[in-house]
Amino acid sequence: MSPTPTEIRARHTNKLRVALVSAAALGALYLFLGYMPVPGWIAGIGIAIALVYRTIKGDSDQPVIILDEQGIFDRRLKVGVIRWDDIRRAVPYTVQGVEYISLDLHDMKTYEAHRPLWLRVLSKGQRLFGMSSISIMANGLDMDRDTLAHKIYEACGVASGRVVGLE
Repeated sequence: MSPTPTEIRARHTNKLRVALVSAAALGALYLFLGYMPVPGWIAGIGIAIALVYRTIKGDSDQPVIILDEQGIFDRRLKVGVIRWDDIRRAVPYTVQGVEYISLDLHDMKTYEAHRPLWLRVLSKGQRLFGMSSISIMANGLDMDRDTLAHKIYEACGVASGRVVGLE
């Protein structure tokens, strides 16, 4: 791995625009029907909460993923740094248009124990598609999935002196 860490950030998308268009569509539905169905009210409340949250939070410039000499840190996974030596193989997946890099780890239980319960439950769904529970979502990043997978593959080989499977 290079002496300088590689920082991968989230691309800023137009979530605000989508929320505003959705709110306008709900308003048009209300004007067209003359009333708002219950799912419309639920969607409207969700959109309002999302708009307030987005306004308060703003866009973050912090890196989502950091690759350095120790390992890979993805703040969305909530497992801390995954050491290069612990990665057995990295497998790219695409599930319903969402791109992932599934990490097969030597000691998966240790990393799983660090995760909050809600993330452990959500990751069970990934196993239905053949992925491991520690999978990096590559959509919305400023680096494409294949480049990221190749960097992981190279760093694992350099750190451990062994060949790590990349499928």
